[in-house]
Amino acid sequence: MRLLISLIAKSVLNALIIIAFGISIFAQGTANVTVSNEIVGKTPTLIGYGQGHYMPGSNVSAWLERSGANSLRIFMNAAYFAPQDDLAPFGDGVTDSASFEARRSAIIADPENPAYVNWTFYENNFQNVETSGNHYKLAYMMSELQRLGIKPVVNTQHCNVSGATSATNPRDWRNVAHNPSWMPISIYNNYADKWEFWKWHFVTAYWLAKNYNVTDYQIWNEPDHIELGGNINQDDFVQWIRYGSDAKRAAIAAVNARFGKNLVAKIYAPVITSPKSFNERFDNADTRDDSIGWGEKISRSLRTDYRGQTVSYNIFDVFDTHRYVDDASVYYSDMDTMQNGMAANSPGGIVLPINFSEHNVENTSGFAASGNNLNMPRLFTELGLTYAKLMLKGVYGTQTFKYSNVNDAGVGHHYTWDDAANNYDTGGYRKSASVVQLFAKGFAGARDRYKTLTSDSPAGYGGAYTSFDGSNYYVWAVNTDATNSYALNVNMYGLGIYTNTLCTTEEVSIDRNGEVVRRTPMPSDKILRLMQPPRSVWLITVPKGGVLTTQNLMAVADAQVQGGTSANTNFGSDTVMRVKKYSSVDSDRISYLKFDLNSLGRTSVKQAVVNVYGRNAIDTENLAFHVYGITDDSWSESTITWNNSPNHDLSGAKASGVGATAFPLGVLTVNGTNGNTRLNITNWVNEQLAENKIVSLMLIREYKYDGDTADNVRHALLNTRQATTNRPLLEIDY
Repeated sequence: MRLLISLIAKSVLNALIIIAFGISIFAQGTANVTVSNEIVGKTPTLIGYGQGHYMPGSNVSAWLERSGANSLRIFMNAAYFAPQDDLAPFGDGVTDSASFEARRSAIIADPENPAYVNWTFYENNFQNVETSGNHYKLAYMMSELQRLGIKPVVNTQHCNVSGATSATNPRDWRNVAHNPSWMPISIYNNYADKWEFWKWHFVTAYWLAKNYNVTDYQIWNEPDHIELGGNINQDDFVQWIRYGSDAKRAAIAAVNARFGKNLVAKIYAPVITSPKSFNERFDNADTRDDSIGWGEKISRSLRTDYRGQTVSYNIFDVFDTHRYVDDASVYYSDMDTMQNGMAANSPGGIVLPINFSEHNVENTSGFAASGNNLNMPRLFTELGLTYAKLMLKGVYGTQTFKYSNVNDAGVGHHYTWDDAANNYDTGGYRKSASVVQLFAKGFAGARDRYKTLTSDSPAGYGGAYTSFDGSNYYVWAVNTDATNSYALNVNMYGLGIYTNTLCTTEEVSIDRNGEVVRRTPMPSDKILRLMQPPRSVWLITVPKGGVLTTQNLMAVADAQVQGGTSANTNFGSDTVMRVKKYSSVDSDRISYLKFDLNSLGRTSVKQAVVNVYGRNAIDTENLAFHVYGITDDSWSESTITWNNSPNHDLSGAKASGVGATAFPLGVLTVNGTNGNTRLNITNWVNEQLAENKIVSLMLIREYKYDGDTADNVRHALLNTRQATTNRPLLEIDY
């Protein structure tokens, strides 16, 4: 009877919550979550991407900053930067162990001596070479990452192998096709080969550490990949890690000694295709590793240096792997495989931190074959759950593959406008990028992770996870069920949270792309009672300390502008404004908002949320548009037109000056029903408080890539400050 009463009570509560929030889908159960004051671990240190294009003059930095990523994995292959030997003769006179050691000591003592390194050659290449595939110029990219505070994880592979060895001795690979052809592949026996290999890794680390404080490196990529690896011999691979690691550490020590820095090298290895390759495998065509796995092999060498001597330090610092699978539980078991494998195989059972420098729900060929993309709820919710499962097992970091792709199909979390036309701008992002951004916001940076327990787990419930950054608690929650919502009750009693503290929920779902969906006062019993919709990812932000003051600022100016025959028309007195992109500029409409912060009397705020009211005026579908913060506040509501308005192309609705005078803040989404849509723009507001205390926003629906025609017939219809109700607001908490 007691159980029956409990079940009835839960059903009634769920129904009441549904009615309160206007949700039409009947809830399937309740997840009761309790966050305790017990610290149980750390969040990941690094959350980021594998690189895409990064060319001077592009807008990539602005979008990368918006992404929230704090790391970017980079390929710096010798094929681009060392197409020929920098000094003759090959080997620089090194012929044996003694001459190798002498040359090594000399370059460490005097690293900028042109007798040891042709720095003019390398400096020119590092500054000016444009890579192919992912197009970038190294010096520009590194300076931007340093400015943004994003840590590069740099793979400095010494060559590309394009064929398998046919030599009698698998360590004699001089005739195997590779690029650059002058660079040795194997370094197993020949000391001239060893030297050129070592020198390449020294030069790259020295230049990057000297100029940009880069400390994190990989030596090779996917040695266990039978097609890309070129039948790499495991003994050769171990030599690469030993010699490469020594070169990187020596270079950074030389930079520290010469420039008074305190950098610490961090080497990532073995960078295998999958944790399955840790142990021997018989489930693929690769016969090289059937006696011992790649993870086993390199773990056993953890304390053996390039001389073959046992040392007291680890020759690499982070165990690195890749993984592509759309089941988050696999990542959880992968962590066990690697952690248990290291404990069993490394000297003294040392278990290193683990980094996934490539991961996604599918790989490039998988996306191509399936036709899937990262806007699909099944995939982005699985990505959100993957982050949670990896965090539970103590993952050090992840760089999801990859930052950008050209069009709507494929593995990129962001869009590239059109690389075929040499326009490497980012055009926008998929919903998966909002998952990355929200997780990074709440959990990147090795924060304290708090014990979070659940009683009752409805279908699709992926658990709840909590961190604290010294100011806010962050709760991560994922619903993977395709059709059912559920009640989510989060008990935060005992954490120092005051009654009526506003708790903000940001959501990625079929209807939202990282926007704020509710701001809920904390009840007196400290239990947040929420309803999580199907296939959604949530970040709940809960401020600690005293109750914040909320001040709603009304817009002091707003207006739409329209292209074509209306390009000189002012619409500043209208009660509505529109956001539209069409094939004809006559139909393009962009809207602007302006808020005055002077009344706040503050230099910073805790949170700022822009809130506009409106709908998709054409049909019931979701319509999303970009929100940019713009630095030009000189526009006037009564005079602004298409022809004099800032930060867009006159030929159509496309943002201009991105990264210089316009900065992407996120998206807002409307559907066929009038309602509020809100976006967290706290960082932009705080930047403007430090400037002239005026916030200007541009709302624009623009194509994300060349050939994009999505939403051509639709437009957003939004209330202006001239409307009688539901005017635009900037909700400020301080």
